[in-house]
Amino acid sequence: KPVPPGGRPVFDYTINLTTDVFGANLFTGAFAASAGSIFNPDHVISIGDQLQVRLWGAFNFDALLTVDAQGNIFLPQVGPISVAGIPNRELQKRLEESLRRTFKSNVHSYISLAVAQPVRVFVTGFVYRPGMYEGTSTDSVLRYLDQAGGIDAERGSFLDVKVMRGSLQRGQFNLYDSLLGGRLPGVQLGDGDVILVEPRKSIFKVLGLAEN
Repeated sequence: KPVPPGGRPVFDYTINLTTDVFGANLFTGAFAASAGSIFNPDHVISIGDQLQVRLWGAFNFDALLTVDAQGNIFLPQVGPISVAGIPNRELQKRLEESLRRTFKSNVHSYISLAVAQPVRVFVTGFVYRPGMYEGTSTDSVLRYLDQAGGIDAERGSFLDVKVMRGSLQRGQFNLYDSLLGGRLPGVQLGDGDVILVEPRKSIFKVLGLAEN
């Protein structure tokens, strides 16, 4: 397979488009080519996330700040502000509370998630290309599976995909919920997490005029 400069071999998704296994056409490279949204209000701020902070009025400040190993960002004249572990939608409130301890009035603020934490996720089990894949904590499980070539249609289960952190199971997904109901696997991935595709169990074949 051709290898782009500094990249992985380009995966041939033809098998996912030609198999009659229902759901295999989820994986055609479209998820792998797109990044996750940083506008998710439920995204939990993590170490390594980068936040754009702007202050104006009595005190002017504009910078891109990285959440440090203690879970803080540091503002001049304010000090450290703890942000790790809070959802994206509460960032503005946390910033304003911290500013009021130093500035009683005339300082306006704005904060937003600019760049999510880069992570490496191991995709294993019954996928075509098990391995470690890079992305961000806002990327979906589907993107990492797509980078791994998708679920092995002959051996892997679309009904039993797990996300593990060490021995802790953080999520279990039925990908037909995504295909038929539009519900994406809602787990925020961290560095070193494992996506495990379990083996398929019972299979059914439908013949005739059935659409699916």
